[in-house]
Amino acid sequence: ARDYVVVDATGTEQTKSVDAQETAEFDVKAGEVLIYPKSGIRFYKFEFTYKSGGAVEKELDWNFASAEWQAALEAAAASAKGTNQAGWTVSLDGLTYTSGTKNGKWDASGFIQPNGGGSTTERVFSFTAPADGVLTVVAATASSGTARDYVVVDATGTEQTKSVDAQEAIEFEVKAGEVKIYPKAGIRFYKFAYKP
Repeated sequence: ARDYVVVDATGTEQTKSVDAQETAEFDVKAGEVLIYPKSGIRFYKFEFTYKSGGAVEKELDWNFASAEWQAALEAAAASAKGTNQAGWTVSLDGLTYTSGTKNGKWDASGFIQPNGGGSTTERVFSFTAPADGVLTVVAATASSGTARDYVVVDATGTEQTKSVDAQEAIEFEVKAGEVKIYPKAGIRFYKFAYKP
């Protein structure tokens, strides 16, 4: 195990020891923040959540190729790895995928693929947006050369439908509250990101 240090604008130092890859959180004051190792350490990602007017505004990022998502999928639905299966649910960092009675699969290359059309209850992804914001969906059709649609529904019930063929990132404006994303046919979903 090796240590690293986080220093905020007040000069307060917080030291953390790390061995295997892990996520650690630190409360810091407004102003310049420094992070440095006391010896050789690999840094993989930094995420900053800021507070404005007492309300927490947080960016969310769900990448199905990440080690965390791959581990969660393996634990929740090992039988659906590369093979269409029904009856599985996986949740991580506020995002949930529910297959319900419909089948679907996931792949180690980094996608979840509902094997056909979904709804607001089955073959559906859902999360709660803490404020109005922008949702980015990275997806591609499961049948190359055949464009297919998926739907984003926010808490107001407003539906936004997009057609996708090759993998691409598309942005949607969503209102605060529960947001759902589901396909109208087989689509591979690679990543979702939300920014208030």
